[in-house]
Amino acid sequence: MSDVKLFTGGRVILPDRILEDGCVLTRGDSIEEVGEKTEVSLPPHENVEIIDAGGDFVSPGFVDIHVHGGAGSDFSDGTTEDLANVTRFHAAGGVTSVVATTASMSTEQILKALDVIAHAKSLLPDGSRVLGAHLEGPYLLPEKRGCHLESQVRNPDPEEVSKFVERADHVISMTCAPDLPGAEEMIESLRAAGIVISAGHSNASYGVMMQAIEWGVTHTTHLYCAMSSFVTFSKPFVKREGGIVEAIFLDDKLTTEVISDGIHVSDDMLRMAHKIKGPERVAIVSDAMRGAGMPDGEYTFGPRDGQKAIVKNRESRVISGEWLASSTFRLNEMVQVYRYLVGAPLHDIVRMASLTPAEIVKQSDRLGSLEKGKHADVIIFDDDIEVKRVFIGGVEHDVEKT
Repeated sequence: MSDVKLFTGGRVILPDRILEDGCVLTRGDSIEEVGEKTEVSLPPHENVEIIDAGGDFVSPGFVDIHVHGGAGSDFSDGTTEDLANVTRFHAAGGVTSVVATTASMSTEQILKALDVIAHAKSLLPDGSRVLGAHLEGPYLLPEKRGCHLESQVRNPDPEEVSKFVERADHVISMTCAPDLPGAEEMIESLRAAGIVISAGHSNASYGVMMQAIEWGVTHTTHLYCAMSSFVTFSKPFVKREGGIVEAIFLDDKLTTEVISDGIHVSDDMLRMAHKIKGPERVAIVSDAMRGAGMPDGEYTFGPRDGQKAIVKNRESRVISGEWLASSTFRLNEMVQVYRYLVGAPLHDIVRMASLTPAEIVKQSDRLGSLEKGKHADVIIFDDDIEVKRVFIGGVEHDVEKT
């Protein structure tokens, strides 16, 4: 196999358009050249491996910034075996980079998972590249906890927060509720450490969200899900007040993400988000749990002693049926459903699953688009967004074995 690869014979997806007869030239783990077939020249006197896309799409690898698990494992399990299982499963769905997401659990469990994630960052990927961790919780509002265990959501504790701040090299982002006592101090300390702060699982009013932006909140977790809106505060004969949803739509400083499986959010709500925020400020995420890729049955959200959930017909719910418990879709399926429900141009939707999430977590200098100097993370998929081939850092991942 040559260190130099030429991806040709396909439709190359760029952030703003599609090259109908484009080429991508990679050398080692980096992209060397991208353009129309007539513009990309082969290096002389070198052995070049030709990757013929056969008319399919040549796309940047997907970047999933909110994903818990799949194939029976979860990042919260805190073992190298489970982490490898999850990343291999999602790589087969075109995800070349992940932000490994943990659930609300004990301090010891979170730190154990962080140790495994930190170690994975230093390894050549067997599956998706691990960028770091996203801590979804434990600082969530109890009544907005969703499928997080009630016993594990709590108010910020400065001593516990300091342990996460100390690991800022490995903690990329955190979801927290800005309406909790002590949230201001926590958010400011996270921001100072360079951690991306996302508001979610919260009943914050529009006014609180404006304060939270000043404290350091820049992102919001799974739009419409487990977050406040004017409906939350609408009572007879009381002036209507906005919540997190309205803050997202009104303030361009906030980015957001959607779970576009057709189960969490209706098509009209997705279209509204797309129209108001645009593909530059909305990321598509999988929020997949361990039941993704598995038969119908009982699984847990988060660690193995976490919230019990029932997966049936691709839908995951807590035992009571009151809350959805993450999703069972990979990111390529989310892209597929979003395209069907919203009808946006494919290059915009791919941007939402690649460059936009990379920008949100401050990784777009090396990820998220087919550009010279970035990682050679290239995927090939057909018109139905079925992934055929996956290259991570120029090395092909065996999709068939996953």
